[in-house]
Amino acid sequence: MNPIILEKEDILNLLDFDEIIGVIEKSFVDFSTGKALMPTPQDIILEEFKGETHVKSAYVKGSKYYCIKIASGFYDNPKIGLNSSQGMMILIEAKTGLPKCILLEEGQLTDFRTAAAGAVAAKYLANKGSEKVLVVGTGIQAKLQVEFLLRIMPIKILFVWGRSEEKAKDYCKHLQTKSPALEIKIVKNMNEARNLAIDIIVTATPSRKPLVPKNVVEKGVHLNAIGADMPGKHELDANILSAAKVITDSTAQCSKSGELQHALSAGVMKVNDVHGELGEVISNNKKGRDDPEEITVFDSTGLGVQDLAIARYVFDKYCEVNKEN
Repeated sequence: MNPIILEKEDILNLLDFDEIIGVIEKSFVDFSTGKALMPTPQDIILEEFKGETHVKSAYVKGSKYYCIKIASGFYDNPKIGLNSSQGMMILIEAKTGLPKCILLEEGQLTDFRTAAAGAVAAKYLANKGSEKVLVVGTGIQAKLQVEFLLRIMPIKILFVWGRSEEKAKDYCKHLQTKSPALEIKIVKNMNEARNLAIDIIVTATPSRKPLVPKNVVEKGVHLNAIGADMPGKHELDANILSAAKVITDSTAQCSKSGELQHALSAGVMKVNDVHGELGEVISNNKKGRDDPEEITVFDSTGLGVQDLAIARYVFDKYCEVNKEN
């Protein structure tokens, strides 16, 4: 039997952001409770094309399927009219190894599950009722992080920083269209972001040098560190992590590919200083935020189990709509 092939447009018509948040929340628990079989990700770096490709895979014990995902970021693509994110997911029957569904999602599902992960982290780690957000970055993920956060937090003011003022303005126009009631302001440099009583900072760039200095991070701030997902990527001053309660998606992955790698190499943290993984917080095995004034950091590198969860979600929705088994 040939696998079902779903194009991007078919997939997007099946998605519900609120449902995705719930699906990704459960996947964190599956991982941290040891139910997931998740090999080490593979990275292919194509420097001459300003591109990178990640291969991730996962199986959850008891599931009918496992998933292999190929996701790419080619950062010059917008110059030729293409999205910077590309990729596909393959859902495979666990019992037989037969491909069940090929999702030609062009990186969209990776983008959505990553943004949903940020929302889940904020739900458990940010102060309740957070209203002010600073986003570092102006790309697809920086947009989606806010769109998903708006579903769980009463955000009123959004501050945006980007390397290009023109892209920052385009970002503001996009978000204003999506959320007309949201007040959006551009900050021209990180010094302008000081003393703004920011509740949540989101970093979503491919930077390889720290963009957020420690003096921007005030008491009570929660940070979603999204961009560092492979060796060398770096968005936060390492001293931010040493002064914070650090929660990872996977401590093993983050120690090699996330912001944690830099705190460890700088000697300002040890692996044992990590408070725990988000799945442990969700399942109440570890505490999240203890104090409204403490600083929390969610170090996100992306998990294969998240890809399995969202691929299975899309396939189940497709089967429900089309009455397939």
